[in-house]
Amino acid sequence: MRTASTTRKLALAACAVAALAIPSAAQGAGSTSKQVVNPAPVNYWMDISTGQPMQGGGLMGLGAMMGGGDSGFGSAFGNGDNWFGAANMGQDGKRVDIAIFDARTPGAVKADQAIPKTVKLGASLPLRPPAKVSGRTPFDEPTPEAPEGKMKITIKTYWGCGAKVRPGQPNVQTIEFDSKKGVDVWGEALRSRVEIDRGATSNRNSSFWPNKDNSKRLPKDASLAGTHTVTGAGVPASLSFSIGAAQDFLPDLGLSSSGDKASVITLAWSPLAQASAYFVNASGMAMTEGSGGKPEEMTFTQWSSSEVPEAGDGLVNYLSNANQEKYLKEKAILPTSKTSCEIPAGIFADAMFVNARGIAYGRELNLVHPERPSDPKVAWNQEWTARVRVKSVANLMVGNLSDMMSAGMAAEGMADAGSDLPKCPPPEAGDLVKDALMSQIPGAGLFGKKKKDQPPCQP
Repeated sequence: MRTASTTRKLALAACAVAALAIPSAAQGAGSTSKQVVNPAPVNYWMDISTGQPMQGGGLMGLGAMMGGGDSGFGSAFGNGDNWFGAANMGQDGKRVDIAIFDARTPGAVKADQAIPKTVKLGASLPLRPPAKVSGRTPFDEPTPEAPEGKMKITIKTYWGCGAKVRPGQPNVQTIEFDSKKGVDVWGEALRSRVEIDRGATSNRNSSFWPNKDNSKRLPKDASLAGTHTVTGAGVPASLSFSIGAAQDFLPDLGLSSSGDKASVITLAWSPLAQASAYFVNASGMAMTEGSGGKPEEMTFTQWSSSEVPEAGDGLVNYLSNANQEKYLKEKAILPTSKTSCEIPAGIFADAMFVNARGIAYGRELNLVHPERPSDPKVAWNQEWTARVRVKSVANLMVGNLSDMMSAGMAAEGMADAGSDLPKCPPPEAGDLVKDALMSQIPGAGLFGKKKKDQPPCQP
């Protein structure tokens, strides 16, 4: 026979079980409701880059070779020494791309950014909308011209650090290129992991620095550490943030090479305290000429330090914190404990040159103001977002300039010492290396504007 006390205990236990099994109406509503989020109308970006001066025969920077900010189009967003997009491209020295976008007035923001004294560019930097040049803006890409004719293109991809080629490599793709059938020469070749641009150059309606009004070059001892405040019509008065050591300029990567094309090439770099991961890759090209001196067959060889199949081009730029962590787990990029890597012997033996690149990734800073309210019933009315990205990059030629020039002249059929043709003028290093580097950019070397015909000559 149950006592009153026992009955009460059983009733209480039943109620407790029911409470756990069937949430109350209030609990149910709270678990399914979502906090109202009103996205920030103003977005700010700062891309920070340290570019190692190009190595290999004392070559000039890629920007100078490509006429980075020459008269005309270039002058709309900088000058010949500094321009918007230089940080994204990883140009030599300390570079910064800054952009701000207001969804309420796209392409019309005029703002000024107060900077720390350690930047050494004055009290502030002007952020201005892009100027139109020939109907284009700095965010537009020119339409390339495709060459005429046919060409056999073989793409060989290797991966992994080590003196010997690993089993199952290379990945080989052969494309029978025909200008009448299109220009996608890469076809089904092994492609790279790639991250959609999320930084300063991602929005064509942004206002930015450097620009035509101010494109001063950052000094070698510049530091971004400190408070940065942006002001202007429509800019939230609260748009101010601090950059610490983690997002300041990374030191020079110090990428170097030893060995030559026919043997093992060792790439080594400096350990950087701010770096969260590293990555290196290399590429080279061999060309066979047909009748009339026109290219008939091209072999493009590429290698990356990844432990997994990876072409690598898409990894030599900024990566989000999430992708850094993901690619480290996948062994697509290198941990900070790694400061050298061997390229397997002989894979570039037939290449005219070898172009090696390296990157140290820094941690990305992401801010939203104000912070999210802890109470989900309170709407999150964002005023602005800011993203700061940082990297240190390097680009070097394995070998020296004289080797490259000899290879270039041989490839163009100019090595006929017994010819009666007049002597050729000395080749310009900038043109030679520009062609070499452009050939490493998918499609760029093949589909750029054709050179003007030059009179035949001998070296």
